[in-house]
Amino acid sequence: MTMVKTLKAKYCASILVNKIGNIKLSKITSKVVQNYFDEVDNYKPKEEIITPRTTFREVLEKRNFTYTILRRQLKIQHNTLSKAYNGARVERIWANNLVEKTEIPFEKLFKVKIEYKELAPITKKNLKL
Repeated sequence: MTMVKTLKAKYCASILVNKIGNIKLSKITSKVVQNYFDEVDNYKPKEEIITPRTTFREVLEKRNFTYTILRRQLKIQHNTLSKAYNGARVERIWANNLVEKTEIPFEKLFKVKIEYKELAPITKKNLKL
């Protein structure tokens, strides 16, 4: 078995154990197994999309935080800062780091959108193996 297949098998087994691992083997019926498969079919993972508000730059500049100050003095990662200045999506950890260092409320700088995505067919298949 290759490393990727081993990791996928361990991942799928861990999910299966979390769902029906607490049931005694003698009590696992076809209904329990079918409920697991139905749950896999209906499962939609939650994804958090964090984007800077349209006033992102203005809010920072009102508090005297320029791009250079953020990058050099506060040691904010410049690649992501550039993306944020251009309105692109950022990660939660980076956004929290910026909020912590600038002491500006999260809601003033970023907006959060939650989406539920479908699992890829191959992922569903792997979870059902």
